[in-house]
Amino acid sequence: MKRSVQSHQFAIYWAEIFHYAQAQTIAITDAALYHRIVHVLRLTPPRTCILFDRLFNILVGLERITSSTLELAILEVNQNTVFHPIISFFLPLLKRHALEEAVYALTECGVNEIRLLITKKVQREWYGEKELTRLQNIIIAASEQAKFFTFPLLQPPQSFHANMNSFTESMVFVLEPDGELLHTIFPKILQKNPPKITLFSGPEGGFTEDEKQTFCALNIPFLSLTPTILRAQQAATLGAGIMRSWCK
Repeated sequence: MKRSVQSHQFAIYWAEIFHYAQAQTIAITDAALYHRIVHVLRLTPPRTCILFDRLFNILVGLERITSSTLELAILEVNQNTVFHPIISFFLPLLKRHALEEAVYALTECGVNEIRLLITKKVQREWYGEKELTRLQNIIIAASEQAKFFTFPLLQPPQSFHANMNSFTESMVFVLEPDGELLHTIFPKILQKNPPKITLFSGPEGGFTEDEKQTFCALNIPFLSLTPTILRAQQAATLGAGIMRSWCK
């Protein structure tokens, strides 16, 4: 069957890939995946798309569609690439819309880990497993758009001081308007070539003076992104994007 040339290749997360990584064909009866491919994306034979989990991505071609089954040919199997250095991002528990926007954008930027943080200026509840699941689904949606197959692990919120442990083999920075300028920081990062970079960004209203003093006591430098004051989710996105683009 001749495959159509596609200017855009859809990428779809599917947790069952590990069962089929060594196969040549797949018969999918998963109702959610079937609905996504057939009724949402409206793909038909001989179109192709990418299925992925956190270990593999596979290029598949649609062979046949029945009323309940997708028959796919596996055209290519690739092991996912992990971006280095590892970027771990400590993100405060922002207001719901801002948090979701930030989590989506951090995924697009190629962050490896997102750790939610409760600081003194966080003024909302955490809605437990329900909110965690929603954020994980947002991460998957962003990873499909960005084709970031080893999408970030998401850690539930912990208190500010619970996270002030040792950062082994990691260069740590706090995104702060009064910090050191970018052009003075990056030569130091590139020279050290660290295996891991850890970033903290503040909540709406920023970190308190006590929290800033905690960073200072640990000799963690402040990093200034722009001469202007950014919204919390914008600062997180810009900091992560710049760090990934310079250190890839």
